[in-house]
Amino acid sequence: MRIDIADARRAFCGLFAAALISGQALAQAPPAAPAIVPANVLLAEHSNWFTPAKIYDLRREHYPLASYPAGLNYEIYSAVGFDLANTILIKGPSRAPSGERELIVIDTLGNPEVSQRTIKAFRAQGLLPQCPDFSFGQPVPAACKLPLRAIIYTHNHIDHTFGVWGFLDLADRPPCPVADPKTPGADTVLDTAVENRDCVAVIGQSKINDGVGTTALVTGTIIDARSSYMYGNFIPRNHVNSGIGPQELGARTEVDGKQVLVNGSYRMPSRTFSNELKVLAAGVQMQLVYVPSETNDELAVFLPDRRNGTTPPSDNDWSGPGLLQSAEVIQGPSFPNLYSLRGTAYRDPANWFRSVDRLRQFNAWCMVPSHGPPLCEASNIQRLLKNFRDAIQFTHDQTIRWMNKGYTMNELAPLVESLYLEAGQHDYLMGQLDGVRPIKNQNVAANRCPDSPARVVPPHQAVPPAQDCVNPRDYLRPFYGSVVQAVREIYVGSVGWYEADPVALRPTPPKRMAEETLKLTCVPKPQGNGAMICGADAANIAAGDALAKARSLKQGGEEAESLAQFQRAAELATIVVRAYTQLLPSDAIAEVQALKTARALKAEAFLGLAEPQLNPNWRNFYITAAHELQDIPLPSDIKGGLVAPGVIGALPAAAWVNSLTLRLRAEVTAKNAVNQSFGFWFPAEGNQGFGAQGFLLHLRHGIAEFVQETAAGQPLPQRDVAAADFSVSMSKTALDALLLAEARGADEFRKAWDAAVQSGQITCLAGGNSCLEPFAKHFALYFDPKPTGLPPLADR
Repeated sequence: MRIDIADARRAFCGLFAAALISGQALAQAPPAAPAIVPANVLLAEHSNWFTPAKIYDLRREHYPLASYPAGLNYEIYSAVGFDLANTILIKGPSRAPSGERELIVIDTLGNPEVSQRTIKAFRAQGLLPQCPDFSFGQPVPAACKLPLRAIIYTHNHIDHTFGVWGFLDLADRPPCPVADPKTPGADTVLDTAVENRDCVAVIGQSKINDGVGTTALVTGTIIDARSSYMYGNFIPRNHVNSGIGPQELGARTEVDGKQVLVNGSYRMPSRTFSNELKVLAAGVQMQLVYVPSETNDELAVFLPDRRNGTTPPSDNDWSGPGLLQSAEVIQGPSFPNLYSLRGTAYRDPANWFRSVDRLRQFNAWCMVPSHGPPLCEASNIQRLLKNFRDAIQFTHDQTIRWMNKGYTMNELAPLVESLYLEAGQHDYLMGQLDGVRPIKNQNVAANRCPDSPARVVPPHQAVPPAQDCVNPRDYLRPFYGSVVQAVREIYVGSVGWYEADPVALRPTPPKRMAEETLKLTCVPKPQGNGAMICGADAANIAAGDALAKARSLKQGGEEAESLAQFQRAAELATIVVRAYTQLLPSDAIAEVQALKTARALKAEAFLGLAEPQLNPNWRNFYITAAHELQDIPLPSDIKGGLVAPGVIGALPAAAWVNSLTLRLRAEVTAKNAVNQSFGFWFPAEGNQGFGAQGFLLHLRHGIAEFVQETAAGQPLPQRDVAAADFSVSMSKTALDALLLAEARGADEFRKAWDAAVQSGQITCLAGGNSCLEPFAKHFALYFDPKPTGLPPLADR
């Protein structure tokens, strides 16, 4: 059927009644203080899992397990609610010369200051020796040193690794030399009393350094910005929780009377493995197993009872029963975050539910996760594991099923969600979870929490039911992940972004498309008489009309229809905002007042969408994006986080040099047909144990090739590095200073460079000093400074 263009335009223009131009009034007002957005009552109650912060002593707290296993030679504690993740402390039977029991730590929290604060909580409860009080960053009194024998990272994420130096600084011995990250350790046995007698073993799966390096030097800058939105770091007045733990905030400490940010840090493992490692540390025998799930370097820890009693056997039987540390394979309590809104590499759900199946094979009497409280009693654990993995498999398999019928990404998301919610799977899983007995519900009659009213409440207001009760259904409620975001990721991870309609092969750029759409957008003038308003004003009127409908529907209790109208308002306003976006120069710029109106309308729509959300990540994104649109001040840049200097400096120097290829100013080097090389020589020093290392960056027009080996596969000799057009020798001290400075901008980087040159920490590799200024000049010309700014995420 042929459609007449004029008829189509008239039909489109007639869709909206011009009943509201409230956005213009909104836009006239100065930036307001952040609004207090009411919270979904179920989300508010979900804080009960982590509040107040608590250290679980499984000897005394193991509900619904009838009794703690007799004869175990270790003690285990889980600190929940002190940070986004937990830290788990194991006291072994072996004793240090001081007489204290030796320690193992699983996961180190996200910041060294937070780690040491948590250690103080252990001391306050008498679980670690008392010692003189001292502030973070001060010298550690000898009496405060701890007999730490091993640290185990479950995976690479910041909240599990970047607090490591908070523990290592308190250890009574140094960390063991790092293992070569290019060579995985053997899947054998690590006996720390034999191999690491005088140092702290740091243990991780062989892919962990790749995970840390990728976020620190490749994607971390944009992920830090998106994480700040997702975790609500800029909206403390509106914050409820982060779904799998309390709010994640940067730690601070006082220096010279001023509060300064404490950056995270990292220590590469001294021992890695690929699939399985048996570990003997502090007298405790543990089985570490590879369980790819939330990350590709995830590991779980199993402590068989038979190997951790008063007389451990000499055989090779590692079967249960025993205690299971489940890492983040079981995530939550929440529906698993199969895709993270902050941005992440593909998390294969099929790998994930098969890793849950691996956990099901362990006969665990208690499961200690890296998020949320422990879960005890074998049938209780098996019930949760089965239903958790079934939710993942349903989401994965039904996405693939309908994808193979030709459905595209955005068609699949509501389809699979509808199948999950309406075909009986959701009700079945929730009914199964009703039989799970959380450790916090020991004093709750029949393990049942009173039903919550279907309403929203202001955050921090007292919320029924009793604060002691946690709902086992939370293990599959969307408090962190959700079906719809997972479905889109499964589609892209399986077949990529292209949906097979050639219209998407070279689409009109977003700004141009928005401009062209506005030319077709018309609504009747409020005065009637058949006259029309077109362009940006028409889109804003339509957005305002949608907002009015959303409010009316909300007051009438029609939540789904109300959310649809809030979404429509946001989408219509976005057309105007996008038409103004100045990512690229354009002559077609609409009136400034129309942009202000659109931004105000879009912000109000986002606040309306935020209010009923169960998922705190969605809620936080909506609210922070609204603040961005309302010109409520946000930080101009993100300091620390995934790209903290202490993290990058803990990686091999090669990682930083290689990352420079991602900052090449191709518009300069390609246009000028640059064909030059930079050489970097790092003398053998420090405790990484790699010896002297050399690297080349060969610039050819629009690329920078990173070279670390000869054609024969051998490390570059010094003479090859010295033969570069510009080459320097740089000490580890100089590199650390440059990393610290580049996080503060180009001017600070140049100051640190000059200081290192003056102190002799950076020298010409070929001798003399004539190379230093040309190196610095061309380096600044060809490479971007480290990006530190907070880009617009919603105002575009």
